[in-house]
Amino acid sequence: MDTSSVSSSDSSGKERDYNLIKNNELTSMSSRSNFTQQRSATTKTSKYRGVSFLKGKGLWRARIEYDGKRMHLGCFKNEDDAARKYDEKSFILHGHKGIFNFPEEIKKKND
Repeated sequence: MDTSSVSSSDSSGKERDYNLIKNNELTSMSSRSNFTQQRSATTKTSKYRGVSFLKGKGLWRARIEYDGKRMHLGCFKNEDDAARKYDEKSFILHGHKGIFNFPEEIKKKND
């Protein structure tokens, strides 16, 4: 019996087992990241970009991220006011290229 054929089948069996383990790890990692993305999407408290509700204070918080830093813009009693504050800061930072909650208001105000 040729020993090279036995060792090659053993090594391919080991490779197959290794690949199965790697594939299983990748599957479980992607499942975890999908779950995280799904969970974060369902926990949104506001319909507006950059706005979230602070349960402890009962206020709406406006924040924006720029150059990798998160900026606190203030707390508001009204969700719409927080969204407008986000829009103002977005216009200052990004100009007309920014993403706005109320684009028609920004356009009227800055034209």
